[in-house]
Amino acid sequence: MLQVVSRTLPRLYRYDPGALRLVRGIHLTIAVVAAALFADHAGSLAQGVPGFALAVICASAAAHVLMFTPVSIRRREAGELVRFGAVLTGLAATGALIGTLSGNAAPVVLQLIWIGVIALGFALDGLGPFWLRAGRMISIFWLFVIMSSTPQSPGFWLPLMTALGVLIAVLARIGLWRPSARRTYERVAAANRKAIADYLDRAATGRSRSDKTSRAALHDLAGLRAELELSAELAGAEGELRGLSAEAVAMMRLALEVVRNALEALSADVRRDLIANETYRSSLKEVLRRIETGRVGPDAKQPDLAWARGAARFGRQDTFQVLRIAQAFDRLWQLAEGDEVIEAAQRMRLPEGRGQVSGTAFPGGLRRRRVSRPPSAMASATSFS
Repeated sequence: MLQVVSRTLPRLYRYDPGALRLVRGIHLTIAVVAAALFADHAGSLAQGVPGFALAVICASAAAHVLMFTPVSIRRREAGELVRFGAVLTGLAATGALIGTLSGNAAPVVLQLIWIGVIALGFALDGLGPFWLRAGRMISIFWLFVIMSSTPQSPGFWLPLMTALGVLIAVLARIGLWRPSARRTYERVAAANRKAIADYLDRAATGRSRSDKTSRAALHDLAGLRAELELSAELAGAEGELRGLSAEAVAMMRLALEVVRNALEALSADVRRDLIANETYRSSLKEVLRRIETGRVGPDAKQPDLAWARGAARFGRQDTFQVLRIAQAFDRLWQLAEGDEVIEAAQRMRLPEGRGQVSGTAFPGGLRRRRVSRPPSAMASATSFS
């Protein structure tokens, strides 16, 4: 049991290192429960309308605006929540009017109109990211309008409870505590470094093909890079941010693939001798330490590349692959420094089409200012024509 727990906790940390999803889930839970309780209490004031129906419509409104609002800074999220709330309230008012005019046939009429609402929702896709999400939202929310109008329409209580749910959602998301943007960025950057180091350790020792954990780690890098881009944008909005950038992580991933591919392309004897070489293993440890810590300064010991300089004794193909590995080590060493200044864009852009953290979050929202570095000893040792 303890072994299962020890394996599960790191997996959960890799899934949500900055706790962005966890905090959103907590806010969503609080908003839904509070909205349901307020609406159920308000149901005692409504005559002929069950409190359960009001609780459902209020809680669903709070849940929808939160789920379809992407993670951003408070001001941007507040604006998105209010806009979504206005759309849902207008939709609820339309449903209440149609239900009242339809009388006892309200459930059937609303069900027939739902076909048109779904078509309208998908037709809004081309109007921009906001309307793409809003279209999906109204297509789903109309189902709750139908449910609340059975057996009869609640009338003006329907838009009133929708507006109340939106208000509670805004208070829960904007007013409650959320983790520090800079600390979130630091945790996400550390998770990226750990995932890169884990994969490099397996790839450089020939375990990447048979180890399922290494393949899972490489798959996690895509999600972690998106988390890093988002957290860097949030932290950069508070001021200057220096550290590991999403672009550096993307280039490090390419270097990892070079190491894996080159080691697999080596002949069996050369691969076995290289992995058993003490100098090679020592340089690998130095690169791993550099990736995990980002350590810079005079204390940073550059790896010994004697194993690469002696590659000439191998065949032409093996020599080429060994030099590829050495150059990948050099690239990883430089990128792992993570001392670049990451500047937030002046206008933050929300993710295209999804209310969750995604790889398309804040496209073009990062500008990197490179710090000039002298050519490293590793680069000069591995350069060849």
